[in-house]
Amino acid sequence: MKKFKRIALLALAIASLLCAGCKSTKVEDKPGQGTESTKDGSGKNASGKDGSGKDGSGKDGSGKNGSGKDGSGKDGSGKNGSGKNGSGADGSGLSSEDIDSLLGKVRNSRQNALDSGADDVLSKAFKAAEAEYERLRKLAEQGDNSAELAERLKNLSDFYEGLSAFSEAKKKKERIDDGGYADHGRKAYDHGSSLLDELSNIDDFDARLAADAEAFAAGGKAATSGFGSEFLKKAKQADSDFSAVFKAAANNERSDALKAKKQADSVKASVSRKTDYDTGVNYFRTGDTNYVTGSIEASILNYVDAKEMFAKLYSEISKLRAAAQKHIDAAKKRVSSSDAKAGEADRTDPLTEKIVGIEDPDAKLLEDDDFTEAANSYVELDEELSAGGSL
Repeated sequence: MKKFKRIALLALAIASLLCAGCKSTKVEDKPGQGTESTKDGSGKNASGKDGSGKDGSGKDGSGKNGSGKDGSGKDGSGKNGSGKNGSGADGSGLSSEDIDSLLGKVRNSRQNALDSGADDVLSKAFKAAEAEYERLRKLAEQGDNSAELAERLKNLSDFYEGLSAFSEAKKKKERIDDGGYADHGRKAYDHGSSLLDELSNIDDFDARLAADAEAFAAGGKAATSGFGSEFLKKAKQADSDFSAVFKAAANNERSDALKAKKQADSVKASVSRKTDYDTGVNYFRTGDTNYVTGSIEASILNYVDAKEMFAKLYSEISKLRAAAQKHIDAAKKRVSSSDAKAGEADRTDPLTEKIVGIEDPDAKLLEDDDFTEAANSYVELDEELSAGGSL
C-alpha cells in the first residue's frame, strides 16, 4: 500500500512538471494570422513581414516592387527594360514593317528605271544608285529601323524615279527633233534641253551620294543631301517641257489644217472630190479624239494628214478650175464673135421662119438647181478644241 502511494505521488510530480513546461511554450494566436507572436526588435514577425504586409524585398502583395515594375520587368507604361514598346519600335517610331514597305517602294522604282532603259541612258548614275541600294538593303536586313535609314530609302526611291523621268524626257526630245517640232515651243524646248544637259553630268550628284553613304556607314547618321528628290524634280520638269512642245505642235497643226479646209471649201471640194474631202475630215476628227484622250503625238500626225489632204484638194481643184475658166473665157470670145456675126446677118438677111435646132431667145434650157447636194456635202468642223489630254 505504501509502495502504491509513492508511485502515485511520483506520477503526480512528473505531471506537474510537464504542465509547467507547456505554459512556458504556449503559442498565442492572433486573429487572421497563422504566425507566431514572437517578434524581434525590428517589429517583424517570424514570416519576415512587417505590419504593412511588405517583405524585406519591398514588394507588397501585388507582386510589384517600389519601382512600380512587376515581375515581368515592365513598368506601368508597358515598356520593358529595353526601352521598346509592344510594337517593337524604338524611339523613332519606325518598325520593321515600315522599313520593309520602303524597301518595296525602292524595288518598284528601281524596276521602273530598268523598264525605261535608264541603266543604258545614264549608266553611271544607275550604278551609283545600285551601290546605295545594296548598302541600305544590308542595313535593313541587319535590323536597322532608324529614321535616318528610312530617309535614305525615300531619297533612293526618288533617285530611281528621277532616272525613269530622265529617260522618258530624253526619248521625247529625240522624237521632237525627228519630227521637227522644236519651233512650235522653242522656249520650253530650250529649257528642257538645258535640264537634260545638267542632269547628264551627274558627277556632283554622284559625289554627294558617296559622301553621304560614307558618313552613314561610319555611324554618323548624317542627314541626306536630298540629291534624289532634286534629281527627280528636274527630270520631271524636263519631261513636262517637252510635253508642252508636243501640245504646241498639235495646236498649231490643227489650226493649219482648219485653214487648209477653208481653202478646199472655197473651191467646192466637198462636191467635186467628196471621197477625198471626207477622208480629210476624218483625219481631223481622229486628231481631236487623240488629243483629248492624251495621245498628243498621234494627234499631230492626224492634223498633218488632214492639212495635206485639204491642201492637195485645193491645189488640184484650183488648177482644174483655172483650166476650165480658160476654156470658158475662150468660149465666151467665140460666142461674142458669133453674136456679132448673127446680128449682122439679122440685119442683112433676117430669118422669117422657124428652123429646127434653133431655140427662141427666151427658151429655158436647164432646170433650176437649188444646190442641195453641195450644201449637204459640206462639213463643219469645230474651230476651238476645248479639252486637252496629257502626254
